[in-house]
Formats: sequence, C-alpha cells, structure tokens
Amino acid sequence: MKVYYDSSLTGSGKTHSAIDYYVKSERKVLAVVPSIDLAREYEKKAYELAKDKCNSFFCKVITSEDKKTGKGKGKPVKQMVQDAIDGANKKEVPVFLVITHITFKGLMLDGMRGIDGWCLLIDECIDLFSTASMSLTKLSATNFHDKFYWKKSCFSGLMTVGVKEEYKNVLISLLNGEVKDDGWWGREDALQFLEYVLSSSFSTYLVEDDFFALQRVMKGHDEGVKLYFLSAVDKASLSQFSSISILSAMFEKTVLCEVLRSTGMQCKFYNFSGSSSSSHDNGDRLKIHYFIDKNNSISFMNKGGEKGDDNESKVVRTALSIIGDEDFIFNANVDSRKKKAYKT
Repeated sequence: MKVYYDSSLTGSGKTHSAIDYYVKSERKVLAVVPSIDLAREYEKKAYELAKDKCNSFFCKVITSEDKKTGKGKGKPVKQMVQDAIDGANKKEVPVFLVITHITFKGLMLDGMRGIDGWCLLIDECIDLFSTASMSLTKLSATNFHDKFYWKKSCFSGLMTVGVKEEYKNVLISLLNGEVKDDGWWGREDALQFLEYVLSSSFSTYLVEDDFFALQRVMKGHDEGVKLYFLSAVDKASLSQFSSISILSAMFEKTVLCEVLRSTGMQCKFYNFSGSSSSSHDNGDRLKIHYFIDKNNSISFMNKGGEKGDDNESKVVRTALSIIGDEDFIFNANVDSRKKKAYKT
C-alpha cells in the first residue's frame, strides 16, 4: 500500500489544496489534525469548497469539546467518532469527518471498525509509534520475561514482543485500573507500554542484543539490564483505508516516515498545491531544534538535568537505532506544539 505525502514547507498551500482535492473526490474522508482549532478551520474550509462542487455534502467535527458541551450525550469521544463512522457508512453522500490526533491514536489502539474504503488525511506528523524503557533486576527480569512471548521478527536484529494468552486478562485489568499495583506496573510509562503491546493494531519490538542481556540477568551473570522497546503501527491496520495522505513539511526526514517504511508501506511524494516546495514565507516556524547525541540539547536544559543524562533522548536514540538511523534532529513545531524528529 502507498502513503502519499506532501512535504512542501509551511505556507505552500498544501492544506487548502488537500481539502479541496478530497472534497472534489466526493468520497468518505477521515481527516486527522493536531488541534481542535484546526479541526474547526477544516470544517469551515470544507463547506466553503464544497459549495457548487458537490450536490450533497456532509462535514462533521468531533472533539473533546463535544463531550463538555453535551453534544455527545455523555459518550466518550472515541465512541462518538465510531458512531459517526457507522452512521456515515449508511449514507450515499460524501462525508468529511474531522478528529484530532489524540482521538485517532486512541481509536487505532482500540481497533477501528467500519473504515474500509475510507480515505485518511493526516495533517502534521502523528506519532503512530511509541517508545518505552525499563530497568530490571534478576527477580523483576524473570517476572517480566515470563509474561511475554519473544519471537524473531521479519526485521533483522529485532524481536517481536507480545503478551502470553494466560496473562492477558491480568494485564488488561491493570491497564483499566481494575487492579492496583504499587510497583513498576503501576507507573504511567508501564501502563503506556501495556496499552501498545496489548493492541492488535501495533507491533512491539526489542533489539535482539537487549533480549540476550535480559537472559544473562535472569541467569545471574549480570546484576541488571535496561530494555528499550518500540511499538509501531501495523501495515494491516492502515491498509483498511483506500488511500492515506499526510501533510507534513520535511516528511521524508521524520521518524513516522521511517516507521511506515519499516512496516512495508511505500511512501510517495504528491504535491497537492502544485506550489514550489523549496520556499515559504514563514521562516520562523522551523527554528527551534534540539539535537540527540549532541551537547546543545534544549531538552536537557528545560528539564534542569545534566547534559548527557536525559532519559527521553536515550529512549528515542534507541528507537531510532532500531529503525536504522541515529542521526536525527528533533524539531519542536511551535504552531503544532509537538516535537518532531528529522534526520540531519
């Protein structure tokens, strides 16, 4: 399956042109945007462009605000979106459904249904992957190891990690807060790891060398080990969509692009606007950077830690080494308020 991306820089008109393209297509479209404000802009622009172009057109925005205002009648946002998808599938008219990144990630983790044949339009990079790390001693290493199965993956040097069937219900109860744990499993990062490793839409990987290090600790040869995991979206879960388009400046250099390619997706450039992708008039937007593996990290300074001792960077560095390249820059896009990783 191909993923089409427009990596034209900010100000080139790719968002306007992509909305126009999909409105004209008269198909069912799920648009995923980084913020509620942008979701409202999408709705306004879609209706403007649909005027005189479609005989009938339906656009709906669903965000966390709907729950607060009572529009969703008390339903969780993810349930509102799923209901809207089910309802749209009964309509014979073009549908343009707009949701936020965080809602889409939640739906993917739960396993979306009813999206066969829909078009997916993603504005700005979304983290369809997650990293996790954990430090284990001999006792905790054995306990941890026994709850999971470990298999060689189709990627060289990586193991696939999954929950053993007999432990699924226990770990799901932990994740749902039905069972309390004062130890590692009660931590927020542990629960996030469980969320991804239990999801049928994501695969979780561990470097083979880390697995061997885990075994050495279990045998008493080493005192402890720190493991790093990468969970990435499965190709099959995205292949339900008839097409996928991503609007993101410098997309070719993002971690998301690497992750999609590593799962077997073909990423192909498509210029929605037809404008030049080499220049734009918003030069300040891409200036805030911090570098992994270098000594000028904004992340280190913001957290008040010492340079070279930043756990987030360690996790990301390992994740990037898993997917094949350690030479990355992190870019904090001010407008999106999201950190994005770019290769140097």
